[in-house]
Amino acid sequence: MRLFPRPLASQLQAFKMEFEIESGGVLAINAQEISALIKKHIEPFQPNFDVTETGVVTYIGDGIARARGLDNPMSGALLEFSNGVFGMAQPLESNDVGIIILGDFYTIREGDEVTRTGKIHGSPSR
Repeated sequence: MRLFPRPLASQLQAFKMEFEIESGGVLAINAQEISALIKKHIEPFQPNFDVTETGVVTYIGDGIARARGLDNPMSGALLEFSNGVFGMAQPLESNDVGIIILGDFYTIREGDEVTRTGKIHGSPSR
């Protein structure tokens, strides 16, 4: 198991070799150098979070699917399956969502992922 990324681990190893060994075999560790090295590798880190609400298909058949894991989507909420097909949510119970599939449902399988798009399916007004 590697505790640090390879470049950091190799630099720490180089520092370790440079440290003077005191009596009894204890290493004299310069905490400021280690701290500076760790900060140098942490500073450029830019977190990239993509928060999406996902569920898992539990049933599929005849253009209808059921999914668990989507917390109370609105009726008519537009959902997208992992194969790119869209569906319209019809909440049935608090932990189970019915989905009307708006495309080819033959490639959707139980266990596939379905995500909320943040949009509501609607029809254009006249």
